[in-house]
Amino acid sequence: MAVPSYLLLPLFALACVYLLVNNGLFCRSQTQARGPSSLSADSPALQQFHAWLEAFNTLDRDTLAAYHADHFPYDVASDDVANIDREVGLSRHTGGFLFVQAETPCESEDGDRNGMMRILLREKKRPQYARVAIQVNSTQADHPVTKFEIGPTTTPVRYAPEERKKEYEKALAPLTQEMKRKIVAELCEVVREQYVFPETGDKIISQLQANEIGGDYRGYMDSEDWAKRLTKDMVAVSNDKHIRVIFSTPPPNLGAVDERDPPGLFEALKDINFGFGAPLIEAVGGKKIGIIRIDGFVPLMSMSRKRADDPKIHKAIGDIISHVADTDALLMDLRKNGGGVPETVAYILSYFLDDGPVHLTNFVDRDGVVRESFSTLPASELPSDTDRFGGSKPLFVLTSEHTASGGEEMAYNLQALQRATAIVGTHNTTAGAANPVMRMSSICDEDFGPGWWRVGIPDMQPMNAITKGNWEGVGVKSDVVVERDQDPVDVATRLALKALEAVVEVTVQAN
Repeated sequence: MAVPSYLLLPLFALACVYLLVNNGLFCRSQTQARGPSSLSADSPALQQFHAWLEAFNTLDRDTLAAYHADHFPYDVASDDVANIDREVGLSRHTGGFLFVQAETPCESEDGDRNGMMRILLREKKRPQYARVAIQVNSTQADHPVTKFEIGPTTTPVRYAPEERKKEYEKALAPLTQEMKRKIVAELCEVVREQYVFPETGDKIISQLQANEIGGDYRGYMDSEDWAKRLTKDMVAVSNDKHIRVIFSTPPPNLGAVDERDPPGLFEALKDINFGFGAPLIEAVGGKKIGIIRIDGFVPLMSMSRKRADDPKIHKAIGDIISHVADTDALLMDLRKNGGGVPETVAYILSYFLDDGPVHLTNFVDRDGVVRESFSTLPASELPSDTDRFGGSKPLFVLTSEHTASGGEEMAYNLQALQRATAIVGTHNTTAGAANPVMRMSSICDEDFGPGWWRVGIPDMQPMNAITKGNWEGVGVKSDVVVERDQDPVDVATRLALKALEAVVEVTVQAN
């Protein structure tokens, strides 16, 4: 299971619940937000933000690409806008953003208040608010972006729907010591009942209780900020990157029984190209080298298990892979893959292994009981008119320290099955996040309202069918580590050509 991003989470039927990879925007301000009239329109950060927003709201790939080429390198952006495909997907998913207000500028380390800014936005398609933190180099004439983060945020009380105003006022009231004691108590109870490693769970509980008693949380008045601090403390003890404490606006019908499919699941997934980048084929040295980037593993069906869009989603993913199926060698780029749905990992692997089913992974609970099992599909069960890359041609997997969860599962499976010719990483290992969160728990509903405080605690661990282990805390080890001044794609391409030359030599010798 993944730690879903801003864009992917609604597709997991968890609308309005965001599990952020980072622990908050880098630019934090403890002062009240102010309207744009109280801030200088000449602020370099604000000027650059408006230039980005104008390009973003066109929903046009070429316009965005042209803006980024001159002002905003993608490598300084957070995951949701980390490349052109993700950014275009986010723009189409949200319909663009409405500017709500610029907030009091925060200072950089050198005291510069012109180069950093926080901005509150609202999605055009739905009443979901977001916050941007932007930093620019204010010493250069064109003020290039040096850091940019975007993420969903709780709707401020002043913008809450009138019919829910009292609910928002209750939920967003400043935290009292009694409220914090209740939150810690109920949070500890969820950890005690659910965490897949009880001994580590006890350590988490002890640390949270010690922090609360010792006054570490006394200064926190804002629930959203404190939820991030609680997450940070729990991860520090457990080193489990899937643990999350979330404070956010619940959907209006939370708790109601709704068996309907999420509306437009196929169309929503289409906006992000079903988690894939555009497949590429490069002609190099007389060989065809395919490149397929997978940024996340989207759901194959709605969470209600009604399969209205299921065949179309399967077919769309199969068609994307088919574009590179007849290449001589393939680079699978998982460098930005933060995870996703385990069924989809298995489904995609069906196109890269010999005919299945091949047993991949079991999900095991704290008592050692297998709760779920995942295998590839036989070729006969894949959508018609889609082509498999197969299980014998050279396959190189690109990873980074950002490859996490389901992205790591894909790499780990290919390595364990000896299907990956090599794991080519920008670091020695990947993130090391294995244990899935299969359900969210709501706490302190009486004090804040249903669903405002939610907790994601891993209650199972994956067990690979071959190794009987997983990548938690250790990551997937790279076979080849790329130097900082090297392009990972170039390195993997050269390795692919060498592998193809070796195949030719072996064939000649055999003949």
